[in-house]
Amino acid sequence: MDEENNIFWDVKTVVSYEVFFNSGIKENDKFHRTYDLVKNLAYNVQYLEFISKTVKCEIHSVIKTELTKTFVITGMSIIESILYYALKSKNLHKTDPYEEITVVNSNEKKINGVFIKVETRLLRKLKENREVEMNLDSMLKKTEKNKLFGEDQTVYKQLNHLRKLRNKIHLYLIEENLDHDLNNFKIEELNLMKKSLEKVFFSELFESPNEKSLKLFDFLQE
Repeated sequence: MDEENNIFWDVKTVVSYEVFFNSGIKENDKFHRTYDLVKNLAYNVQYLEFISKTVKCEIHSVIKTELTKTFVITGMSIIESILYYALKSKNLHKTDPYEEITVVNSNEKKINGVFIKVETRLLRKLKENREVEMNLDSMLKKTEKNKLFGEDQTVYKQLNHLRKLRNKIHLYLIEENLDHDLNNFKIEELNLMKKSLEKVFFSELFESPNEKSLKLFDFLQE
């Protein structure tokens, strides 16, 4: 029982992860909510370490699959948050100089047996550009274009693959036969997520990997 407790609870402190993320997540003119972001990153990375230890135990294969799925989904949420911060801080986040006031619809009309109508959006020019919500796909494209994680193209391909798996949080999104969790979340996906997190954490956004940071994220290297 003591050995089991060590496996489950011997995870690093939230504070140790906060120290690392504070090395790269710094308040600036474009982003002010760094304290809470660092807290959330630290909480969730600690959770990933816990999952990483748990999947090594003798547990039901379906439970191991769902833990792997949770690892991937949480891992991509962490990366998405870091991307949001990086894009905002570097003034690369999508913006729009206009905002929609209203939509005007015409009456329905039948042309060549097909019913059509015209929809007109009325926009107002703003004094300052407004931020436009970006999904993970658009964030990754912008990140790749600006090489925020370096020149190595493999990291961007890996993240795009994991992005598609992250969408499996919606259980009804089934694109083909046998497209279910047991086939989508295997040890390969767990290892790929670990490698991708390692590349992000050891990118130029944070301190270069040293003995301390390598030990901190040793669960990603197992």
